[in-house]
Amino acid sequence: MQSIVIVYNSLIPMKNGHDSVELFSPARAKVTRNLLNEVFLGRLHSGQRLIETDLAQRFGISRTPVRESLGELASVGLVAMKPNCGAVLREFGPVQVREIYQVRAVLEAEATRLACGRLPATMVADMMDELLDLLNSPVTGKSWAAKIWKSDCAMHETIGQGCGNTRLAEEIRRYGNFVQVIRETVGNRDRAQEAAIREHLEILQALKDGESDTAAAAMRKHIAIAGDAAVAAMERSFKRAGNSSRTILKS
Repeated sequence: MQSIVIVYNSLIPMKNGHDSVELFSPARAKVTRNLLNEVFLGRLHSGQRLIETDLAQRFGISRTPVRESLGELASVGLVAMKPNCGAVLREFGPVQVREIYQVRAVLEAEATRLACGRLPATMVADMMDELLDLLNSPVTGKSWAAKIWKSDCAMHETIGQGCGNTRLAEEIRRYGNFVQVIRETVGNRDRAQEAAIREHLEILQALKDGESDTAAAAMRKHIAIAGDAAVAAMERSFKRAGNSSRTILKS
């Protein structure tokens, strides 16, 4: 019998619970997350070339994971691969962030609807119990935040992988690193993490009750709220970086 674990935002089968195989290499994940963080914080500019050799030297790795990372960013529209020029950062601001979250809402709402009735009831119940424990925890430090992020990934991945549509699950996975960087930037501002737990519980309760349309609507609302928080966080970051007049107005 196979078990499922989450590694680098991906569900990967393990035989008899033994060692797993990572979908993305740690080096590739590191480059992707570092580049996304610098873009999100306004340190990289629209139209800026992303040269493989320079990035490889900067991060102290080979060109292969850099090339893979740039391809990953191109797949979600953050990078353009131009002939005789290489990778170029596309215009990126609050409007683009909102558009990405709108796409994510469409994808994940449909995945939630399809997953309803397919996920084992015990799995849904276990996720709800874990979230309730986190919500009622008196400790809200870094370890608590890390547990919330882990449970967040687990819920979204479980629903994506449980929807029964491989292509849909793959499209959802494309945005995993992007969303992670945003979550780290937003943090627990305005108690966002506690609110997210309650939103997750609403989704899971609908799945538990077999209410597919209600679950899909709850997922759509959850991602819309996250999108609003991401846009606000990006605007704050750009203003701190002194880029508000250049990037926010362009968006």
